[in-house]
Amino acid sequence: MWASGLKVVASAGGFDSKVRVKLSGDQVITTASWTTIAWAAADYDTLSEFKATDYGIVVAADGYYDLKFCIQLSNMASGTPCQCRLMVDGAQVAGDSGKNGDATFPYTKYCGGISCYLAAGALVKMDFYHAFGANRSLIATAAGGCRLTMERFA
Repeated sequence: MWASGLKVVASAGGFDSKVRVKLSGDQVITTASWTTIAWAAADYDTLSEFKATDYGIVVAADGYYDLKFCIQLSNMASGTPCQCRLMVDGAQVAGDSGKNGDATFPYTKYCGGISCYLAAGALVKMDFYHAFGANRSLIATAAGGCRLTMERFA
């Protein structure tokens, strides 16, 4: 027991699932087509759920999870349609649409997330779309880079 009165316990079922994946370098996103984000490495992965060959996370156990993402794209002009989506087994579960670039910054940042139930074996991936008219790049290193995190809470 901690002095605050809080007690730390293991998560239900003994699964302490925590994963954070990132890019290993900048990734080109072609214009006017959905592109899967090529997650290449894990900062941490308590249950070896990151699957580089699938560019995603394969859920180890049924449960409720927090999924969060933050991606940064090379500068987009104001009014440029952009979208990102978080996918589970090919179906969109979260994301944003109609976001516009902001030409006053060197990069455009998108963050979001969802808490949801995931079944064991589900594949979590991300896609990005823009209509800039020319290829843009996801920036791996600017102000924290691009990240996708998953953590089981029940």
